[in-house]
Amino acid sequence: EGTYVGRFGVEQKQNGLLAGAPGQVTAQEDVIGRRIAESATVLTEPVDGADLRLTIDAGVQHLLEEAIHDTYRTNNARGATGLIMDAETGAILAMASYPSYDANDFATTDAERFSNPAVSRQYEPGSVMKAFTIAAALDAGAITTRDTFDDDNNLVLRGVRIQNADRADFPYGHGRLTPADVLALSNNVGAAKVGLELGGQELYDAFRRFGFGSVTGIELAGEEPGLVWHPDEASGELTTAQNAFGQGLSLTALQLVAGYASFANGGTLVTPHVIQGWTDPDGTYHEAKQPPGERILRPETAETMVELLTNAIDDGIANGASIPGYTVAGKTGTAQIAGPVETKTDDGETGTRFQYIPGWVDSSFVGFLPAGDRKLVTLVLIH
Repeated sequence: EGTYVGRFGVEQKQNGLLAGAPGQVTAQEDVIGRRIAESATVLTEPVDGADLRLTIDAGVQHLLEEAIHDTYRTNNARGATGLIMDAETGAILAMASYPSYDANDFATTDAERFSNPAVSRQYEPGSVMKAFTIAAALDAGAITTRDTFDDDNNLVLRGVRIQNADRADFPYGHGRLTPADVLALSNNVGAAKVGLELGGQELYDAFRRFGFGSVTGIELAGEEPGLVWHPDEASGELTTAQNAFGQGLSLTALQLVAGYASFANGGTLVTPHVIQGWTDPDGTYHEAKQPPGERILRPETAETMVELLTNAIDDGIANGASIPGYTVAGKTGTAQIAGPVETKTDDGETGTRFQYIPGWVDSSFVGFLPAGDRKLVTLVLIH
């Protein structure tokens, strides 16, 4: 009667395949309500549900879960999330988050623990978005890799000053920067000027092509779409500039991985998925069909982004992500988090508004390894 149905994750999303169908039996009862076995007649035979085969690699999953737990403890974080995806196919090889829950203690676990942060937690991504800004501008022909942008650490739009994270060491900025420099230095002013050069409408359209603001379609319950504001519905050029370096918009960890996969696979947006196929009760196996990927970048643009993101590791502030003997391409991101702050109005009344709070950040790294083969996209997010 609906008691045994999937409530979360794959089980909820694929309940129709997994549940099967109950049978029906008619029988007589004795005077105290006991069924008389000899009187039972089967009206409808029960039908077993299908068995799902996932794309998850048990070995990779174990390694990722260990790494995420260590990351959570080492950084004294509120949470940590990790993803590993095949960039060519969209198959999820591992997905882990912490804190998690003990499946043996299901009944007494806080229901919030059952949500999957990789698909349901929307957050402002920060500097990892700079790669999408530069890719969009290159693909549209608005800039070239030889163009330079003046970083004076003092871009003012609509009364709001945009500065760089390293402003204490470089109060007057870094001067003329190429797109490669913008990524290597994770430069806010440079990324904002690239976005403004491309244009608000064009940047908004590009972000939507990368899948931001829409669900990916993964076979997991609870996926959120994120939010990308059109500049005309927000703060115009200020929105464009802030979105260009990853503030003022929200996305999920899964969307970010799918976006970076388009750099690694030559410019195609693939559908992330966790189901490889299923086996019917009669033993027939069905391979899951995935929609064809959508080309969102020219192949040459994607190849250029691989070079720029490799340089961001080899010669940039993210060189801590380098691995001896391997070529790594990727980008770090540190984004401020808005929270509720008590304020007073001019007439003395107390109210609450959301604003960025010093010390509250989401930190992440997303990239692909090895960059030469461009097979796997990996993300680690600390929140």
